[in-house]
Amino acid sequence: MDYVNLAEQYVLRTIPSEQGGFVYVDKPESTYKPPLMGNYRPDLYFCHDNKLIIGEAKTIKDFDTSHSKDQYITYLRECQSFKGEALLVLCSSWTVSLSYKTLIKFIKRQNGFDTKVIIISENGVPEINV
Repeated sequence: MDYVNLAEQYVLRTIPSEQGGFVYVDKPESTYKPPLMGNYRPDLYFCHDNKLIIGEAKTIKDFDTSHSKDQYITYLRECQSFKGEALLVLCSSWTVSLSYKTLIKFIKRQNGFDTKVIIISENGVPEINV
């Protein structure tokens, strides 16, 4: 949940404060959950004023599993089809940041996606733009 919280904090810092109510986070205490996309529910979802942000948090053990790769493709496809500005925010440990970047670049190239992706780690600061 720490990575989910970091992704949420990052998104809340990047949008106008009055739009914070449009950020849906998949946490036990959340009243509103992010919508399903295919068979997956992202950890975070924001869609307002022609801007879409999807967030996903991963541990070191699951950032490159086949399940996670399918999620990335699903979320990138959702961003790609969005008519406004779209962003995928990924959050994990700094120890996998470069591997994460390589994986996402491969997935984007393989599928023809040009969606902006930001990878953040424990400090909550975007470290890598993919």
